[in-house]
Amino acid sequence: MVERISTSAIPTKPVAVLFDVDDTLYDYASAKSAADKVLEEQVESFLGVPASLCRSMFSQARQDVKDRLEETASGHNRLLYIQRMIEMMGFKSKPLLSLYLEEMYWRAYFQNAVLFSGVIDTLEWLKESNILVGIVSDLTARLQLRKLVYFGLESYFDAIVTSEETGVDKPDKRNFDLALSKLGLGKESGQIWMVGDDPSSDMVGGQTINAVTFQKVHRDIDVGQDEAAPDFLIREFDELYDFILDCAG
Repeated sequence: MVERISTSAIPTKPVAVLFDVDDTLYDYASAKSAADKVLEEQVESFLGVPASLCRSMFSQARQDVKDRLEETASGHNRLLYIQRMIEMMGFKSKPLLSLYLEEMYWRAYFQNAVLFSGVIDTLEWLKESNILVGIVSDLTARLQLRKLVYFGLESYFDAIVTSEETGVDKPDKRNFDLALSKLGLGKESGQIWMVGDDPSSDMVGGQTINAVTFQKVHRDIDVGQDEAAPDFLIREFDELYDFILDCAG
């Protein structure tokens, strides 16, 4: 069942529910693990670099890209990671190989991405109940839209915001303000809920618009603490579905 963390939050039927995407609607870790493995195999095949070294260099390349681009959508771009990894391995620029490796990475990723149980039932009920539903997610629009289409979720959302649109990742308030603007909502429109897995991005971000926050926890995800603490915890989407029904009366 939904676990209360905050003693001050008073949930009522929301006018809108905002969702994160990665590791909130589907299992990110298993998809990423499969994609990383394929990347390592392909790099070893084409460049003769062992998987262990590829893993280390990819991690270094990722950090190098993030350090330069800071908290922006481009800072999540796997093509940039791959391009930088190849350069850090001492090879000259390899545009065709970089594009191929990125395509193989995402192909494996999508083949192993699985929605969490209860997601579709929850979204369907929200739609039938005339509760607005939005996405607030980091990363590029193309990739996040591709995920929603892949999972067959494209018809459930009234508004979608990615950090590529605002130029800065969550928890920056601009992402959440843009979502409310797209939904046609203001401060006095009613209660907003934010559902996500990341305390520093989703819980803190949701607080910037005074949303009631729900952290989706699974595996080894840490529960947010202090200013990043959620109002409520959910472990399964079925719990959120039942909780919404209770609040709706």
